Order: sequence, then structure tokens, then C-alpha cells
Amino acid sequence: RGGGNTAFIVPEHYTTKYKENTEGVRDPRWDRNIGDYSMGNKNSNVLNKLNTEFTIKKFARLDTETTGYMNNWQTNGNPTNVIMLRLADIYLLYAESINEINHAPNAVALEYVNMVRRRAWKKDISTPDPTVDLSISDYESFHKALMDERCVELCFEGHRWFDLVRWNRLIEVVKATTQPAAQNIQERHYFYPIPEDERRLNPNLTQNPGWAGGTPLEPR
Repeated sequence: RGGGNTAFIVPEHYTTKYKENTEGVRDPRWDRNIGDYSMGNKNSNVLNKLNTEFTIKKFARLDTETTGYMNNWQTNGNPTNVIMLRLADIYLLYAESINEINHAPNAVALEYVNMVRRRAWKKDISTPDPTVDLSISDYESFHKALMDERCVELCFEGHRWFDLVRWNRLIEVVKATTQPAAQNIQERHYFYPIPEDERRLNPNLTQNPGWAGGTPLEPR
């Protein structure tokens, strides 16, 4: 079973985040989020094997009887709900906030991250499990682990860009990909431009730094 249309190729940095547990088993979210097949066409459930690329599988509607996808998904549609907000996101944000405030994680921060991990690994979320639980005491290591956890748990749900902006890593991460357009990323992309129509309606509005009419960008 695989992913979606070949137009949605998964950036390679996503594929490196799915780590193994202490028993050498890869994170099970890989199989739910990432596919190595693509649809033959919009009115077919023919799956084409991809040898070197991966596609988005997370929102696909699986046909459990044929272990492929539903026939004629263009006509029948996809009833998968669009995720707006879920508890795992709140848990991870809370853990991140604790780490930032204290400049170190505490037992509460670790527990909230580990509850998300235990659920993903089909463990009891309230019972510590050394095979999947994180055990980290310093700020930098916890921040790195949390960045990876958000990438794996919340991938393709619309959080990544805003996470990278918040962590001040947008330029670094985007430029590290092999996508040609990624090299066009600039410091000004940390901000949206204020629409010119709004500025015409309200002459008191200024423009964000780096955009036409705005102040020069200061080094970050």
C-alpha cells in the first residue's frame, strides 16, 4: 500500500526522522505517513512502485478489502477529515514551552512528549516504556528531539513552516533540501507581505521588512 499522486513527493529530510526504538524497530508512523507507491491515474486503483521517491500516504483512504486504494476516488471523494487541531500538537507545544521557559526539560515536559510517542507505538500512554520513552535532561538535546517529534507526528498537517519560523531555522532547513525552488528562500520569507490593497485603504500601515516599501532586513 502506498501514497498519493506523484505530484506530492515527500522532501527527503522527512524520511530521516523516523528513528528506530531500542529494539531496532522503525517508528510505526512511517507506514501510516509515507508511501512508496503512487496512483496510476485518478480513476484507477493501480499502484506504481516508486524506487527512489516517497509520497504522502497520511490522508489516503485505504481500501481494506483489496489492500490498495478505493476505485474511482475522483468521483467518490475522500471522507478523511481535515485535521485542524489535535491533542498531540498541544502536548508537544506544552513540552516545548516548558523547555524554553526553564531552558531545560523537566519530568512534566518529558512525560507529555512520551505520551505522544507511546500512543504512536501502540503502548499504554500512562505507563513508562523504556523502549520508546525519551530520557533527556539538557535543553539542546530535548529541543532537537522535540523538533524531530513534531516533524514525524504532525507531518503534512500544516505545522512545519510555522515551526521552522518559530525555531529560526527556516532558511537553513529549506535550503538543505534538493528541491530547486528551495534555493529561492530568503530572510524576508519569515514574514508575509502586507497586501497592497490593505495599505491603500489604510495609509498608516507600513510594509514588513524585506518587501517592497518595507524597511531593510536586519541580520537574524
